[in-house]
Amino acid sequence: MRRSARGTTLIEVMIALAVLLVGMLGLMRFQVLGLSWNSSARAQSRAMELALELRAGLEQLPYGDPRLAVTFPWGNTAPNTFGPLLGSGGSVTSGATVWSDSNPIPGVTLDSVIGQDPNSPQPMFQRRWMVWGYTGMTSMNAGALIIMISVIYVDRGSLQPREVVVYTQRVNPAAVLASIRISS
Repeated sequence: MRRSARGTTLIEVMIALAVLLVGMLGLMRFQVLGLSWNSSARAQSRAMELALELRAGLEQLPYGDPRLAVTFPWGNTAPNTFGPLLGSGGSVTSGATVWSDSNPIPGVTLDSVIGQDPNSPQPMFQRRWMVWGYTGMTSMNAGALIIMISVIYVDRGSLQPREVVVYTQRVNPAAVLASIRISS
């Protein structure tokens, strides 16, 4: 008795290809999501770099520089406006100093160098800062500035504006020296 040679039938091949195709389509979806997440992460990283660069530039300015003018003075309590500038609906709180290439801060990248989204009249990254003047309860805290730096950008994956916020502080050197003289 002879056994007939059995091979793969056309139906078996088609079923195998269909299973492979479904798996490949699932992987393709992950690939698209990965590219989108990568783009979002790149934009957030760039926004953070710009915020830290602006913070460093503001920290290098002399204490009395007009770009560090107090936006909101307060005594011993924090103001209501202390926090992110971007609202839940995408609106931006007014009152902050807006970055301008016409009045640059040394060491900070200009908007013209950063570039612009060709599909939008707005810069890709909108930089703003607010300065709060803190008088404090003791002479040691007199003349301290709290600076909030905000970089607002649009995440291309979701087309929603996002914000990166960093804070820093500056102390009036004259107030510190005066408090040292008083306590000596």
